[in-house]
Amino acid sequence: MRRGDLWRSGFRAACRTGLLGIVATGVMSGVTFGSQQDAAEKVRSLIKDLTSSALGRAEAAKALGDLGPAAVAAVPYLAQHLGDTGRVRRIYGPGVSAPAEVREFVVEALEKIGVIGVEPLLEASLDYPFPSSRSHARLIRSQALTEWGRTVGTIVRCPRAPAPCDRTAFERVQAFAFARKSGPLDDRMRAVHLFSNLFSMESTNALADMLTDQDTDVRWIAVQALGGRAALVTDTPPPIQSRAREAFLISLTNSDERVRTFAYRALLRSEQYAARVQAACPEIANRPCALP
Repeated sequence: MRRGDLWRSGFRAACRTGLLGIVATGVMSGVTFGSQQDAAEKVRSLIKDLTSSALGRAEAAKALGDLGPAAVAAVPYLAQHLGDTGRVRRIYGPGVSAPAEVREFVVEALEKIGVIGVEPLLEASLDYPFPSSRSHARLIRSQALTEWGRTVGTIVRCPRAPAPCDRTAFERVQAFAFARKSGPLDDRMRAVHLFSNLFSMESTNALADMLTDQDTDVRWIAVQALGGRAALVTDTPPPIQSRAREAFLISLTNSDERVRTFAYRALLRSEQYAARVQAACPEIANRPCALP
């Protein structure tokens, strides 16, 4: 049987048994656990399932998320699948489904486990190495780190959202990022993805510093994050927005063409800066410029 036929066969079987419906709709079968020991055994079993087929991994992630904080022991194992592009179908109801990837269920699970899972998620930190050369492996690794950083930021939700907000968890995540800001490429990639999802003056200053990082992808992630905070229509607190906008304008002087071009194009969409940028930077692709 060909690989595609095997997948389709498994999918049809899942539909018949309702397994994929559980993954997709969040409907549990009413399972309860008589004791903490039962829950721990269930978590261990589901962790093993994270090494099975794409369907099995998606189901395991969904079930772990439904356990909430009780599944905290699974966080490092879930983190390893933040870049999991295994294909499944998300079922929304009878006859209604859409393509999905395993990592989508992983992100949802980690968010449900919540703040209690931040520490092991940081420690797991996708511990396989980040490729130094540009390659497909580097792209996949970057996508995984993007999901990781976004998930951590969503869990702490601070100080951008009023609630829920665990300030201790937020400070821990920010300290983790600062400790890696000037380290090897692996660490700097972790740091820039975290700073991109931590809305504070400290993280905004860190992103501004990383615009001159020696790695092009670190610079690229930093300028995009700053661009979001500098936007004129945003829920970013005004002091952070002002600092991000300042750093974003300085990006026009960056030696990296990709960074300064991104800044230039974004500023062209601003009524406040469009005319000044057009007049001052006619050759932005060829050389840096600065607004008078």
